[in-house]
Amino acid sequence: GHLKVSFDIAYIDAAHEYAPAKRDFVAYWDLLNENGTMIGDDYIIWPGVTQAANEFALERGLRLVGEPGKFIVSKAGGAMPSIHL
Repeated sequence: GHLKVSFDIAYIDAAHEYAPAKRDFVAYWDLLNENGTMIGDDYIIWPGVTQAANEFALERGLRLVGEPGKFIVSKAGGAMPSIHL
């Protein structure tokens, strides 16, 4: 069976290609608690990661905040946690 775990934060730093990056974002998003936050690495630096992150956020109506190297999305709605990227 599946472990029943949830996390407050997930930091994703894995594949740089679009498909594996998108798969990771979806998989880890589902493990976050109701106000969880996901931080991703390699944003803007790798086109596949950037495309996957932007699509992921758009498909879910999420606010994505990013800068070269990092992005952040939160399940907490419009409120973004106070985390310095």
